[in-house]
Amino acid sequence: MEMQAVAATYGIERGSVLAIAAGADAICVGGGLCDEDTVLQLRDALVNAVRTGELPEERLADAAARVRALAAWTQAHRARGLWRCRAWHHRRDRARRRHRTGGGPPRPEGDPGSGRTRR
Repeated sequence: MEMQAVAATYGIERGSVLAIAAGADAICVGGGLCDEDTVLQLRDALVNAVRTGELPEERLADAAARVRALAAWTQAHRARGLWRCRAWHHRRDRARRRHRTGGGPPRPEGDPGSGRTRR
């Protein structure tokens, strides 16, 4: 939210409301904005948007439900030691195969791992 394209144009409160209304399920803030005051400002902006009818209450409830479901899924998979999903493993394995076969972006000649050597 603190990227200038959003913060300078809308402010983080309005930007957060617009993001949730547009389909985002969570708002990420960090850097100098990772404090309790910022959290309370964003909460108040969302509550006010629901009260004024700018943001449907159902939309906020759906977003909260999906965030809770993600938290539960993450906790369950970490408890079983399966915190990385199949897609992560697939990408990792594909990258390893590509590295072993010399595929992927070209590397400079003579680069150790490029599979090509200078003559």
